[in-house]
Amino acid sequence: MPMLQEIRKRFTSGRHRKYDLGVTGPMPAVLLAKVEADNIRDFVRERGGNPQDFVVQVAVVAGRKGGLDFDRGKTYLVPDELDPAIELADKLKKIDEEAGLLFAGLLVAVLDRKTGAVCRWMRPFVVSPEASEILARAALAQRFQGTQLKGGKI
Repeated sequence: MPMLQEIRKRFTSGRHRKYDLGVTGPMPAVLLAKVEADNIRDFVRERGGNPQDFVVQVAVVAGRKGGLDFDRGKTYLVPDELDPAIELADKLKKIDEEAGLLFAGLLVAVLDRKTGAVCRWMRPFVVSPEASEILARAALAQRFQGTQLKGGKI
């Protein structure tokens, strides 16, 4: 079975669709995104693959509380390095303090550098009509606009 299919199966099948906790802050959201990316790379290693053969991107999707007309949500790509990840969490914290954010979930994309194949999925943090709408819109935008990556376009 090709590695991307194994990744998709491992991280989407038989797994709770959402996290068991409602993520209410920027640091837990960024941390969960980083954990998801690390788990994917660890899985590739466990299967005898090379994580360097894959581009793993995990983004946090957040929107302002109070209605979809006000803000449709934004996707924030979580960097692999510590300092930029902390800067992102601080940026989200500032936005959250000013206007209040609803952390809808994660968008995950994995690109196989050798074949150019991609698999994507989303993981909600909470299930609510507003959060589901924000996450679905972000996933749709990702599909249509694509995300430029080191090593290819997802």
